[in-house]
Amino acid sequence: MNLSDRPLWLLPLLLITGCASLTTPDFGSELALCQEQLLARPGDGDITRDSSVYRPAEQPYFGISRVNAAFAVDSLDGTAFAEWKTRVVQDSWQELAAHQQRTLGTEMTSSRSCLVALAQTTPQADWAAYADSARDHDLYRDWQRWVGLYPLTSLVVSSRIRSAQADWRRDYGGPFAADGHIYHPATEHQTDPDTVRDWLQQAYDNSPLDLPHLPTEQLQALQQQHAPAFKVLQDSAADQLGSVTAMDGEPSFTTEPAVAYIDHGYTRFEGQWLLQLSYTLWFSERPKGHALDIYGGPWNGITWRVTLDTAGQPLWFDAIHNCGCYHQIWVDERHLARDDIGREEPLFLPFDWQGRPRLTLLPGTHYIRRVVDAEQAPEGAITGQSDYELAAYDTLLTLPDQGSADSVPVSMFRPDGLVAGSERLERLLLWPFGVQSPGAMRRNGTHAIAFVGKRHFDDPDLFEQLLEPVRD
Repeated sequence: MNLSDRPLWLLPLLLITGCASLTTPDFGSELALCQEQLLARPGDGDITRDSSVYRPAEQPYFGISRVNAAFAVDSLDGTAFAEWKTRVVQDSWQELAAHQQRTLGTEMTSSRSCLVALAQTTPQADWAAYADSARDHDLYRDWQRWVGLYPLTSLVVSSRIRSAQADWRRDYGGPFAADGHIYHPATEHQTDPDTVRDWLQQAYDNSPLDLPHLPTEQLQALQQQHAPAFKVLQDSAADQLGSVTAMDGEPSFTTEPAVAYIDHGYTRFEGQWLLQLSYTLWFSERPKGHALDIYGGPWNGITWRVTLDTAGQPLWFDAIHNCGCYHQIWVDERHLARDDIGREEPLFLPFDWQGRPRLTLLPGTHYIRRVVDAEQAPEGAITGQSDYELAAYDTLLTLPDQGSADSVPVSMFRPDGLVAGSERLERLLLWPFGVQSPGAMRRNGTHAIAFVGKRHFDDPDLFEQLLEPVRD
């Protein structure tokens, strides 16, 4: 059985006993030596600048995500606390291993043993304090807001956002003049609904934290089942769906193969943890319409996300561009937008299709302007159809360098989460809102999705803030 197939709270014991079989130092009480030699090696300092998670100043090699920060750690019992620590260690090791591949050319498995040893010897009260600090971690620069006269400028921008959303809502659904190319998932897997319900029920039963953590094979089956089709309207080479590689130490776009990068996470709604599946697309650019186009530039992309209920059926869908902009939510008659969202709302649209969706993306901008059942006959001229592959989102952190066989892997993202070279001129106008480089593409975990107020795409309480169920 794969480790990922076991109840998560058992993994600390498995990892600790597994460390005995690794060729590693016997740390004993020499945890300081462990930290110095295996976690804070010269040249490894950039790991502490990763902004996709909160990193405690006292132990910056551990990263605490917003989901992990959502738990009241000081009140967790023994088995729940063991599961929580295991999640932190797994996330931290995944990040550290990728960093070591990029800087050293290989993973140091002894560093994983060191993380486990440190996690086990760190008191629960310290972990609780780290989680409390992580809940206050956001991606907004308050000093910029005050310098930029945010109380005044936000009035103008919130009005402009509402006006733009009214235009989007009016144009949503087409018709569209441009020809389109349809991309289908290469593997269209379907699992019986009762089987999916059983998978999730077992996952909830196995988790003291009540998280639906699925074994790898089951998770992949759901990711295949909910992978959408994409109809990309064609106007230039910038409308070819592709994938990311690396060349001479820099990320590089290629049209072969076409890939959707898959990830998963969790959200909390009505007291229940729910599974989320996300699909990230990349395009080479958003072409500039003219020299002073503030939105155009290299790299462009979208992330489509589905939230599943406890039986594995879609509750709602949402999407952003990979800059964190243009948050859209598709809801059906079971949910309503809350009345107290604030001055900047997402764009709410109807979830009115059955089965696998097909998204229509506009040429150049790649705005999502229609979603229908993938089985519905496509409207307009179709220039071609092809398959796209699914790949783990984390592969973007260790891209093989095609420029040299001796090169170390390359990350698509800088330590601050941004894609180098993807800056937009709009950052100069939107500077007063405290978001780093508005319009630039960025990695999961670093998406601020509101200019007025504060909101993050990976906030586990996001939908508690935005939606409410329809009451009978």
